[in-house]
Amino acid sequence: MKKSGPQRLRLAAALRMLSVEEVNSDGPEEVYGEAAERLEEVVKRLKEQPRQMRRVGFRQGKEGFGRREFDFGMVDLSPVSGLANPLAPPVRVQRKEEKRAMGMVVFPGSVRTGTGCAHHGYVAASVDEVFGAVLAWMGEPIMTGILDVRFLRPCPVEEEVRLDGWVRRETAGVVFTEARVEVAAGPVAEANAVFFIVGEDQYKRFAEERNRKLLVG
Repeated sequence: MKKSGPQRLRLAAALRMLSVEEVNSDGPEEVYGEAAERLEEVVKRLKEQPRQMRRVGFRQGKEGFGRREFDFGMVDLSPVSGLANPLAPPVRVQRKEEKRAMGMVVFPGSVRTGTGCAHHGYVAASVDEVFGAVLAWMGEPIMTGILDVRFLRPCPVEEEVRLDGWVRRETAGVVFTEARVEVAAGPVAEANAVFFIVGEDQYKRFAEERNRKLLVG
């Protein structure tokens, strides 16, 4: 899957900012009505464009680790880390070691709950994304089996959050991982997860089914 161009990334960033302002602002109804009309017209134009096809498979490893990586076909469209997906905060993930990665994210005000802090579901999804990156870099086509997140304190919005995830051990067809989530004030959460290796063929079937539904939809 090709990476998105600068204008598509710009659109996604604008939509993220829009989601924050729509939640935080309290203007007259006509302001929201005018915005909705403009956006509905944009949606109509985008629906006339070709569909984004998803491709998965192995690719050459980078950063000198000497192993094939697995491409889940998301690239910058991931709902958690994709810069071109307005649903993504987004989480930025960097490889630290062969079986370890560091993620950084600033949760926007649009995911704030009644407590004023980030919804815990976004924290859990971000942990899962870091684990997925580690295993993709290891060349493992996987699916999450168990994700156990223990929250130690509320996670703030509009503040840098660090996620450290690593592989604890591997057995036949199963990978066990651990993670820590921290902010400047201290630990936010700890996590353990179990991933099942499902193979390249299974992910190709997922991609083919997704593409088929997108074309007929």
